Order: sequence, then C-alpha cells, then structure tokens
Amino acid sequence: MEDHNKGIIYQDINGKLNKLRIDEKGLLPLFEAVSNSIHSIQDRNGQGVIKIEVEKAFEIFSNDNSDNTPYVKNITIIDNGIGFNEENYQSFLQSDSLYKFKRGGKGVGRFTWLKAFQHAEIESVYIENSISKKRTFKFSANLVPITSMNVEESIEAIDNLTKIQLVNLKEQYKKKFPYDIEKLTNLLIIHNIQHLISKTLPELLIYEKGNEESKISINDYFINNIIIDHHKDNFSLKLNGEEILFNIDYIKQKKQGSKVNHKIFYTAHERVVTNIALSELISDFKCPFKEKNGDEFMLSIIISSDFLNEKVNEERDAFNIPEKRRFKNNTALDDIIFEDINEQIIDKAKNYLKYFLEEIRNDKLSRIKELVTTKLVNYRPLLNYPDYLADINMTQTENAIEIELHKLKNRISNEAKTNLNNLINKDYSNINNLKEYKNEISEAISTYGAIGQSELVNYIIHRKVILNILDKALVQQSDGKFALEELVHNIVFPMKKTSDDIEYEQQNLWLIDEKLSFHRRLASDIYLNRKSRPDILIDMPSIWIDNEKRPYQNIVIIEFKRPNRDDYSSNEKSNPYSEVLKSIDQLKSNRAKENGKIIEIDTNCRFFCYIIADTTPTLQKHVINHYDFKPMTDRIGFYHYHEALKAYFEIIPYSKLLQDAQDRNRVLFAKLKLPENL
Repeated sequence: MEDHNKGIIYQDINGKLNKLRIDEKGLLPLFEAVSNSIHSIQDRNGQGVIKIEVEKAFEIFSNDNSDNTPYVKNITIIDNGIGFNEENYQSFLQSDSLYKFKRGGKGVGRFTWLKAFQHAEIESVYIENSISKKRTFKFSANLVPITSMNVEESIEAIDNLTKIQLVNLKEQYKKKFPYDIEKLTNLLIIHNIQHLISKTLPELLIYEKGNEESKISINDYFINNIIIDHHKDNFSLKLNGEEILFNIDYIKQKKQGSKVNHKIFYTAHERVVTNIALSELISDFKCPFKEKNGDEFMLSIIISSDFLNEKVNEERDAFNIPEKRRFKNNTALDDIIFEDINEQIIDKAKNYLKYFLEEIRNDKLSRIKELVTTKLVNYRPLLNYPDYLADINMTQTENAIEIELHKLKNRISNEAKTNLNNLINKDYSNINNLKEYKNEISEAISTYGAIGQSELVNYIIHRKVILNILDKALVQQSDGKFALEELVHNIVFPMKKTSDDIEYEQQNLWLIDEKLSFHRRLASDIYLNRKSRPDILIDMPSIWIDNEKRPYQNIVIIEFKRPNRDDYSSNEKSNPYSEVLKSIDQLKSNRAKENGKIIEIDTNCRFFCYIIADTTPTLQKHVINHYDFKPMTDRIGFYHYHEALKAYFEIIPYSKLLQDAQDRNRVLFAKLKLPENL
C-alpha cells in the first residue's frame, strides 16, 4: 500500500502557529487559499474558474444586544486547477516547502488556515499518469496534522476539481471577519489588483452558500464597478551602483460611497502586501478628483518590483525595508529605504495628475487667501509662499488650519533665519560674485522680515481686542454706575504684580503712552511704605541702552480713578494730585522701600505722572484749576509742571485715553492693510 504520509516533517505545529502573525480580521487564510487556486490553474493551462462559497451562521455575542448577528462560519474555495497530485501533496507535507519559491511562496500559506480556522478539509480530483484520482484528507493542528487520508481512482470524474473547506472560524475572528459578500468582493479585488489589471486572474466567483445564483463575478465587478482607466509608468533607484526598476500601475477608479480613499498598494509576486493612504504623502489627495465631465474618481497606485519580491516577509504582510535612514546624512547607496521609494511615487503621481492637482491647488490658494485676508490676517505674509501653502489640508476645521499655518510660518521663519545666518557667516574670500551674494542676502532678509511681519499683525490685533474690552468697561452699566478703577487698572497692568511676575504681552501700558512698554522695572499697586501706594510705579531708563539699574533717574507714576467720579476735594486722600505728590515725597526722602530695601533715586530724578480720570466738576475745581493745569492742544487733556520736584503731570480723561490709543492702532491697521472690521 502506498504511504501517503511519507515526507511529513511537521514538528510542533502549534509552536509554528503561535509565531505566525495574520491580520486581525482573519482574511489571510482566504487570500492564501485563493492564491493557491490561481497557481493551480496556471499550472494546468491558465484557464479555469475559482469559486468562493461563504457559509454564515448566527450567534448571540456578549456586549451585543442583537440576537441575530451573522458571522462567517466556513469558507470553501473550489477550483479546477491541477489539483493535489503526488508532487503537490508531498510539497504540502513539507513544513517550509520551497516548491513555489519562484512565485514568492514562503511555505507557510496553509498554516494560516489553521491560525484562523479549527481545521481544513481537502478534496481534490486530478489527473496523474492519465488516471483520474481523488484525494481527500483533513488538516488540523493536532500531533498528527494529516488525518483521514485517502486516494482512490475516480471513474466518474470528468474534470479536475479541488475543494478547500476552511472549517469553523475561531472565536477571536468572528466579529471582525466581513460577512457581507460585496465587502469581501472589494477586499479580494484589492488583494488581487495586480492580477486584475494584467488580466491574469482566472474567473473568480463569490457567493453565499445556498444562494449560488446570486454569485458575484469579481472580474466583472472590477470592470463594471471599479476601473475607469489604467496607465503604466516606472522609476528606478540605485543599489550598489545597479539600477533597480520599480513598476507603477495607475488605476483611475469610480468613487464609491462618501469616503475618499486614494491609496498606494505595495505588492510582491502579484499580490498586495501592504498599503497606505496617498493623503499621508500628499495633502491634496484628501478629496476626490474630477474629470472634465464632472465625474469623480479615486486613484490607486500599484507598485511592483523584483526588489519588493525579495524583501517581503514570511507572513506577506510587510517588507523588510527600513522606513528611514538611521542617520540623516547617510547618503550611502548600499540600501533602498521606503522614504526613497515614496519620494519617487510622489513625484510621479504629481506629474500623472498634474492637471487635476493644479485645479485643486488654485482653489486651495484662493480659499487660503480669503481666510487670511478676512480672519487669520496675521498669516497674510504666507501668501508670498504658495509652494509651502500647497501642503495645507483645507478639509479640516478652521482652528486646525490655523495650527497648520502657524507651523508653516515657524518653518519658513526658521529656514529663512538659518539661511540668513549662513550667508552672513560666509567666508568672503570664497565669494566669487559679490553682486550675487548681495542679492542672496537681500532676498533672505526680505523673507525673514515678511514672516516676522505676521508677529506684528498678531500684536496689532491683540491691541484691538484690548481696546474693545476697555471700551466696554467704560460704558455706564445697567445699574447706572461706571466701572471701578480696579477694572481699568487690571486692563492696563495686573494689580499686585511687578514686571518680574508677568510676560510682556500681559501688560498694556501702551494705552497710556507707547514708550511706557519699554520700562526697566515696574510695580503695580505695591506699597512704598505703610502710607503710600501708587497705582503704578515705573522706572524708565534715561538712555535706552543704559544697563545700570540704580539709582533711578526717571520714574513714572500712574494714578487711576473711577470713570466719571465726581467727589474730589482738597483733602489729600480724595485728591489725586496730592496722592502723587505724597508718593514723590516718599521716594525723594528715601522712605520708599521695595522688598525691604530702600528705592534709590538720583538727586536729579525726573518724574512723569499720569492721572487717569474724567474731568468732572470737582476734579476741575480741586485739581485742574487749583494747581493751574494747562489744556493740551486737543483741549481734552491737561498738563502741569512742578519745577521744584522736576515732575511733569498729565490728566488724561478716559475718553481721550481710549480715542488716542484707537487712533494709534488704526494707523498701524492702515499701514498693514488690515480690515477695520476685524
């Protein structure tokens, strides 16, 4: 009797299965079985039919309210290829058979069956030595993996027929293995896309068990529902001085559903191994493309190469190719990385879709221009860099777009700064063309300055927001009262803080006078001693580059009063002019302290004093008239100079404070060509 188990060298089959990785849906066993059927038909005569019969069952899943949830139970793959003749069967018995090595076979495909299914049942009718035979056996992950083996002559058989039944899908795959026939059709198309475009795929049919009349021809479905057009191209990369060829197949395909899904498929031996969304490499691939007649299409790019054939891993779900070089400056040509491959794909894809991408780019730039000229105006200088803006994804929210613009601004700024530094530090002795060098310097300065302008725009907009807040704070409230002086004080500079406590952007001293922003030291609402506490005390350097901190030579004192207050008197406590004089006296007599230390001032120290208060009748009587304040040129504010104290005073009503600050900011808006309605 013939020994049908000879050559079996399976050892610890479960150990092999434990090391084997397959996709989480459990689809690889189906793909492997179909691939075997394709090879079987090719080995016979290249003409044949493959059928996939899907048997469903229903089960109540935990954490699922449905009592009628379908899942795939068994799958049967039927073909009329060469079948399990003795040569093929002996190859099947070898644990890591290299029988299909030239086709990229790794000798592990059949083990994926047992990874996702309980066992497989095989029935094969074939011709051997002009005799029709029928072989049946069961394949499982038992100590003896091949059981129920039988071979007999098949008198009734009129054609070859092989059935691979994958029995009882394992529990961990039941929820994820697709049970919808049309969805399985699309997945099989993706996996066998290269066979389909090269028309080497035998007729492939899929149907639900008991419903064969509703079968789907995957070949016809691809032609009628998927492909619009097919175009070929290629590129090459160098490896050890040799040109390595990569083939590209572009497939224009009909848009299905609402999802945008342009993809790159990397293949090995005519089978898809892995894929990525094209949008990960090119942002403009986040929306469908439109033909001239308005029809939308998606793009699939199929990449094939002998190099990829050699680099595919055992499970056929990845390549043994580094994503990036370990060191950025490594330009060695002894390896090819995915970054190299994808760079070529990007260039080729952009050229192939040049017409469509140009339309998308123009539309994108128009939308960005509208956005940055009406809302995100601080990014308007970026309009000078359309090549950079081409990478912005306009399908996301406005906030997300602003984040991308911010990153892009920083990127351009850093590049410009680096370029400018490199040019400035260039060795003059190596400059052959001084005029060209000067032009390069000029261009680098222009770029850096233009991007820096966006920071200025941002600051000017910030100032307008502060002005709007102040404007609302000065309006009479519903109870007939006006804002307290503390509210205005905090807008100008936070109370109980010093210049050491806050960032530059948190102070708004420019509301009073632009130069106050450039102070050296500031204390807000801090006691000089138990009796004196000016609202704001500022040390202003007499020379802007002066680094000496003491003694102080110029001091600014700011006193806030409640808007529209009208209860002033000659009493020191209710007279703002007297309050400021008291603070000056404390400073000049060395009785003012900060953090326990005397505040040292120069004997010729000058004082600049601002009283922010509305000119109500009592202020007019007890301060302006009594101390002989003079009107300013606008006849709204008042000034006074105390010769003995070297103290200059200004009384600034809130209306003047707001109006003057608005006018100054309006000039900046006009210079920067910003819309007033921001």
